[in-house]
Amino acid sequence: MRVELVIEDLAPGGEGVGRVGTRPVYVPYTAPGDRVEVEVASGEAAARAAPVRLVQAGPDRVEAPCRHFGPGQSALAGPDRWCGGCEWLHLRYQAQLARKARALAEALRRIGRLEPGSYQLRPVVPSPAPLRYRSRATFHLDRPSGRLAFFRRRSHEPVRLAECHLLEPELDALREAVGPALVEAGLAARQVTLEWSAHQGRGASALELAEAGSGALARAEALLRAVPALAGVVLLAEGTPPRLAGDPVLRHQRRPGEPGRGLARSRPDVFRQANRLANARLVEEALGLLRPDGEDVLELFC
Repeated sequence: MRVELVIEDLAPGGEGVGRVGTRPVYVPYTAPGDRVEVEVASGEAAARAAPVRLVQAGPDRVEAPCRHFGPGQSALAGPDRWCGGCEWLHLRYQAQLARKARALAEALRRIGRLEPGSYQLRPVVPSPAPLRYRSRATFHLDRPSGRLAFFRRRSHEPVRLAECHLLEPELDALREAVGPALVEAGLAARQVTLEWSAHQGRGASALELAEAGSGALARAEALLRAVPALAGVVLLAEGTPPRLAGDPVLRHQRRPGEPGRGLARSRPDVFRQANRLANARLVEEALGLLRPDGEDVLELFC
């Protein structure tokens, strides 16, 4: 059935929450205060609805910059264009931060049984760049189009990206180049992770393959010749150790824009925070809380 409702809140998964009577209805790509027309199944239990039309925008809604994102300011587009990579591009950034702070407080109350006011909740540290911040991302290879893609929302259907506003511009350009080159080289990767080093002006890739034998290694070397911006490739296959073509170890400034702070090494198959600017802010905040007073501090991850 088709109904009109007002979005009252955001659920932890990012969907807007409205009500039909007392029945909670979860609507993707909506913001608090939005009045939307939705298609929802009949019944009394909580339900997920498909948005049909934005009747009136709430105060925290902004126009999403990406053509692949679901809703627009005046209408909600059909699900054939909804990329699953983002949830909140339509939401004012300060409202995003406020909802994340609320989610943390709710988790502490529900799981830790810590009531608000019984502890000091520090403000959320915002990212220095809310968009174009990712220096690493994982994609799926859409072989028919020869493009690296994200999946559509709640599906395994590829969105053939023309752009991604989460990626650093150089990483976005590398994504454009690597997709066709993978098909040309005959590398049928299940997943493709790309990473970019602004310090070196080069990138690296990790490819998940069915097998990583000598034939795959030769094809990876052909890929490197076809994409000069790619410094190296890590070939990953179940049951075998990683194989390397070129030099996939990248070097990044620990604090972007401040080379005197030193360099960190990274490889696209090893965990690293994708937002380097935000990671530097987090390290700075942690040091401020620790107040090491001349002592060495080790940042350990396992």
